[in-house]
Amino acid sequence: MDVITFDGDGTLWDIRNVIRTAIERVVEEIRARYPDIQVEAGEFYDAWDRVSESSEGMSLYDIRKFSIYEVLKNHGILSPGFGNELFNLYLEVRHGKIEIYPDTIPVLRELKKSHRIGLITNGNTRFQNHPVAEYLDFAVRASDVGVAKPDPWIFYEAVRLSGTAEILHVGDSLEEDYFGAINAGFKALWLNRENLPIPEGVRSILSLTDLLDIK
Repeated sequence: MDVITFDGDGTLWDIRNVIRTAIERVVEEIRARYPDIQVEAGEFYDAWDRVSESSEGMSLYDIRKFSIYEVLKNHGILSPGFGNELFNLYLEVRHGKIEIYPDTIPVLRELKKSHRIGLITNGNTRFQNHPVAEYLDFAVRASDVGVAKPDPWIFYEAVRLSGTAEILHVGDSLEEDYFGAINAGFKALWLNRENLPIPEGVRSILSLTDLLDIK
């Protein structure tokens, strides 16, 4: 039986809207506690980039947490306790639901009839209690194995769990998913939901539904 692995965030589920909502709730809480402070959602995205660039090896959770601390500090709020409250609020909203793409479940259901299905993700979405989980035979998370895509070792873990190197990987990131998988010896498809220009030689699909024609 063939094996297909998928990325999670941006491939099987839409992460952007969920994160946007979580940040907006954090901003609302800051403004409610400190009405005189004009904090904006964009400050958190900027802080994420700065913390990520300066903190190699830091977990995604810690990047999010320290970014909140940084934004508060920039506004003169030196309260780790309040920072922890905001981080917990962020996690509560962030993990409260998954916005699964409309094509995800129908395609997984059909593929499950003839394939083993895996997840290879750098993200920390808690997918285990959501409908996607019932279609997965295995999952590889960067937080569990200590390396993240495009590092080939995260793909090798999928080989270990599946018992085969004959794997097709599908994901929305050219660098992390497509080229990461190719460099690890996998076959790969770039999920190009936004119909962006396709680099020469890259195999791509516009929707997961396209998999049903080429699997």
